[in-house]
Amino acid sequence: MTRFVFPFITLLTINLATQSFSLGDISYAQMGEYLENLGLGGECTAESYQRMRDMLINTLSQIQDVSCEAEQQTCQKGKIVDCTFQFPHEWCVQLLQNEEDDGFSKPLRKNFVAILKYGIAQLEKHKSSETQEQAFVFMLAKNILYNIFSVPFKTRKMTFEEIVTFPAKLTSKLRYRGEKDRREPITLEDAKKEAKFLVDPESAQPDRFLTPSELVGKTHEELAALDVREDHHIWHSERYMKEHPRLWDDFMKMMQTLIEQNLDERNDVETPYDLDLMRQVVWLERFQDSAGVHPKLRVRDVHGFKWKLKFGSEFFSEQLANFLYLSLGGKYNDLNFSHTVANPVYVVLQEKPVEQMQQNRKTQLACVTIATPDDLQQCLDKKSKKPIKISQYVLPGNVGVIDDSNLAAFMKDSHMKEKDLLGRHYIALHQVSMEFRDKRILKRTGPAPHSTMGNEDDRAMRGMILFHFWVDNFDVKDDNGEGALMPTPYGPRQLIQAPTDLGGAFRGSLGHGTGVLGNGIGINHYNEKDWLFVPALDRRHLLYPRLMTFFPDSAKKARFSDTLWMAKKIVGLPFDTIKRGVDMTPLPDFYKDLLLYKLAKRRADLAKLYGIEDLLDVSTLKIPEHKVSFGCPGCDEEIAERYHIPVSLIAAERKKLGIDGKQWIESVVRKGRLEKCNTSLLINLLERYAYPDGLSRNHLIVFEKPGVCRFHL
Repeated sequence: MTRFVFPFITLLTINLATQSFSLGDISYAQMGEYLENLGLGGECTAESYQRMRDMLINTLSQIQDVSCEAEQQTCQKGKIVDCTFQFPHEWCVQLLQNEEDDGFSKPLRKNFVAILKYGIAQLEKHKSSETQEQAFVFMLAKNILYNIFSVPFKTRKMTFEEIVTFPAKLTSKLRYRGEKDRREPITLEDAKKEAKFLVDPESAQPDRFLTPSELVGKTHEELAALDVREDHHIWHSERYMKEHPRLWDDFMKMMQTLIEQNLDERNDVETPYDLDLMRQVVWLERFQDSAGVHPKLRVRDVHGFKWKLKFGSEFFSEQLANFLYLSLGGKYNDLNFSHTVANPVYVVLQEKPVEQMQQNRKTQLACVTIATPDDLQQCLDKKSKKPIKISQYVLPGNVGVIDDSNLAAFMKDSHMKEKDLLGRHYIALHQVSMEFRDKRILKRTGPAPHSTMGNEDDRAMRGMILFHFWVDNFDVKDDNGEGALMPTPYGPRQLIQAPTDLGGAFRGSLGHGTGVLGNGIGINHYNEKDWLFVPALDRRHLLYPRLMTFFPDSAKKARFSDTLWMAKKIVGLPFDTIKRGVDMTPLPDFYKDLLLYKLAKRRADLAKLYGIEDLLDVSTLKIPEHKVSFGCPGCDEEIAERYHIPVSLIAAERKKLGIDGKQWIESVVRKGRLEKCNTSLLINLLERYAYPDGLSRNHLIVFEKPGVCRFHL
């Protein structure tokens, strides 16, 4: 009982103390009602199609060159239009305020214009198309409006009703069919509940959408063989994936090209933009206020491209989850990279006159300007929802002031003048992630709907819940997705929607015991027996007995054919591809081995549940065991080099423990289970030096961390 009660109590505590889990499943719950009032909420008809086109044109005309009379809350463009009549009231008011923030900045308005023009062009292009084609474009247009109008609601607080109904998310169910049932033909009533806009890649017209009547008589296995079209707004078609087996590499090449195309005249356009090199030294712009748990900084590289630097335990989860998502067929996700003691990020802090610095400290204004490490700590103390001590993320000697002795390192590829660098403080941070976030590359808009606007009837959105289960992502909500207008490898710009915040994958980076929401998380709990199973008394469902803080309608409406479609992709993903993604993470080798095993084991479990073992390329998995030797000739030095720990730290700890000169072999991973920081000296040293948020533990996000974990023989 405690296993279920504790997460609920914890959620209430977090919701009161922070805005960490302030969002419900749906960012803008009233959007459907708003469209209904405009006659745009139902099925696509000739009348509603034309009305949708007019709506997008009118919206575009109002935001292209909007000015404001704040007292009257009116939009002014040729004539006065009442905000409360024309647009959602909260949206219009916030737009008119024109706040220079992540909400309604001028660049975001330009994005609105671009995506609206795209939607209008699509509606115009298909005004004489077949009914199914028009219905698809109509659905995309509703998504565009949601992307725009839901932006002001990204930080809304969870309602009382959402809190009260939260216990229902302690376990999740998916529809399931046994081996015999999945071969049964479906009726028309069932066909109407299947995903919309499916195509038959084996037919004479592989790009034509099938109608519900054409699905009648097909078995669930045959339905799972149907696919999305290549112009789909979330997922690649199977046909495209077969022609392009290295989707991750294709995506990276595309992003590299887009970045280089946006280098301006002051940049060396002849030299390729090196993503690895450019994120090693960055310039701090500001602290980012957000509803998330982990504190974030906005920084820029020497070419002026913007990045988001994030502290905390999610430093590897987004990178790995994004890699797996794109490798499975997702069309877009953010570029995330991990940094540890082996490759810290050097952050040049801001410049500030002495008088302003003194005044800010006198008035205790945190985050106005961050010119010293003390300023950064003061900012974190005031604004971070998670207790952060900057000293834990900085190695000794990795804080300083730029002077003549180190100026060359910061001047490399920089267009700043020496006088603008000399005297500025810098700080090198580890166990942080870096995410490329420049607005020149993508025309981003707002949250991507998981429960409304037709996405709840979409095959990719429905099937994606199985991906979230596989990577143990508990944080599936609209605000953790984004709509964007972006170029594609095969044509012009297209509306793309993706789960762009997968930091909750692996339960926010695999902690221990009482970690995030205390739901038995941790790498030792990631693959417990029966993580997904068919209950003995309910053979029609799969049960996922783990907390999902958000469980969208697309998951609730998912049919067996939708999840079988995704299961085939996960099970068919080559083992070497999964290993490549795990190897990208800056984790210790023993941790990588364990994580790879558990991902592969879950993949094998899915194959068995869905009866598709023939798709597995690796059928036998070896349970990881990992040992290290201390004290033997050269062993301590080898451990220090492999895990980037100073050999002096190992020697000092051995002396403190009174075991100088002694040799012993330590099990770090025993029978597929990670040892704890109090039973493994290696893990203890790594948590103390390189992984401040823990390897064998991950602490509650709104409470102070406990003292140093003490190793005992």
